[in-house]
Amino acid sequence: MTDQIKLVKLDNGDSLITKIKVNENEEYATLIEPMRIHKWMQQHEDGDGAYENATFGPWESFSNDQVFHIAKNRILTLTNPREDVIRYYHRIVEKCKTNPIDSFDDEPIENVQQLKEVVDRMNEKLGFSVDGEEEDILEYMYNKDKITKH
Repeated sequence: MTDQIKLVKLDNGDSLITKIKVNENEEYATLIEPMRIHKWMQQHEDGDGAYENATFGPWESFSNDQVFHIAKNRILTLTNPREDVIRYYHRIVEKCKTNPIDSFDDEPIENVQQLKEVVDRMNEKLGFSVDGEEEDILEYMYNKDKITKH
């Protein structure tokens, strides 16, 4: 069976455009490169009426996976997208492949360490002593998410 591109509405409210494989002998459908469709209404500049806008983005942006299996009973509707929507989908899928979403790997702590180095150089030029503060900053960065508030 060839991959068909469909608009999919899930029972949790998500709207997707995706390549999909559905086998009658399986209890799940296979989504390939699904993109979430985010829609919003915008008022015309003249204030007369409104129109719908939409953007596509990765359905699971915290995963590198591009193939997902979902229970068939979670799908409310399957419809055929217009040709212009299919072209846009292909463009966005390719863009995501060539420009992956930046990860969150240790970036904040690196930024704090770089900032601390700049501050240390400034303090040195100004003649200030900041002995022992480095350990305090690194300890704070390590423990900041573990703080319990009562």
